[in-house]
Amino acid sequence: ALSANVNNLALALLLACSSTLEVLVLDDVNSRGVETLDFNYKLHEFRTAAGRLDFCLREFSAIGSVDLECSVFCEIVARCKATLCQVRLLGTRLPPIAGAALVDHCGIRLVELNIGDAPMGSLTVEKLAQATSLASQKLDGGCRLRRIDLSWTDCSRGALIDLLTGCTTLEHVVLKYVESVDDTIIRALAMHPNLAHLDLSRCQHIRGAAVAELSQSCRRLEHVVLSWTSGVDDDVVRTLAVNCASTLRHLSVQGCKPVTDASMEHLIAAGLQQFESLDLHYVDLVSNEAIAALLDAYPLVRVKDYYGALVKRSV
Repeated sequence: ALSANVNNLALALLLACSSTLEVLVLDDVNSRGVETLDFNYKLHEFRTAAGRLDFCLREFSAIGSVDLECSVFCEIVARCKATLCQVRLLGTRLPPIAGAALVDHCGIRLVELNIGDAPMGSLTVEKLAQATSLASQKLDGGCRLRRIDLSWTDCSRGALIDLLTGCTTLEHVVLKYVESVDDTIIRALAMHPNLAHLDLSRCQHIRGAAVAELSQSCRRLEHVVLSWTSGVDDDVVRTLAVNCASTLRHLSVQGCKPVTDASMEHLIAAGLQQFESLDLHYVDLVSNEAIAALLDAYPLVRVKDYYGALVKRSV
């Protein structure tokens, strides 16, 4: 891992193990500050010193590194094409060509992909969907993707559907602020029986009934975020609680105005076995009495009330 003030010692250590390095974390490494050495120049030295060696890097993270150059990233991806399977680029400014290079070199070998709030998002999803489809036709094991974060990307509904239907191994999906998410996308997500983490925050084009139906197929859901999501009501909470009673740990219905005291009753009646936290921030139809009853049933659960404050169980 290199910090924002990467120095010659850190670079020397990196170069020394360049051919065996497996994990490289460059989160928030930018060119701001007088003392900061030029990040991309150092990475250019990194690849030059390594000559034509192919790296065995399997994990690359550059979250928030807005100064990461496209050419540097493409070089790393090309050198690590046989091993790279986890890539996290949330908040980078990499252009679509970087996403194309990533899919061309790594494609269906990817296990984790986070390209939230990155300009490369749309094209990356389209090319990955195509690669997944080809892999399925060739019967060579198909897509291995388990974790994906597409927050704030402008990927098309068609490409997203193709990706979700062509790759049924997903366990962790984050689609917050993705405008193209609708009931069709939710039905495609229902094809992922091992789905455990789902974030649909601010998705405004889905019906509550579609989310309820999703829980009937995905009964291993542990972490569900429906903050400010359209159509979420008491029936959605009830269906989630009943179908995921043995797995549900965290539920956020922040800003979901139709949620009422009835949802607390549904959560209590379901007898949740792993329940840990509930977010009711800006939910104004759930009373303090209903929250108190929930805490009586689940004394260890952390509950955020309308004001976002943690509520303690009264003794």
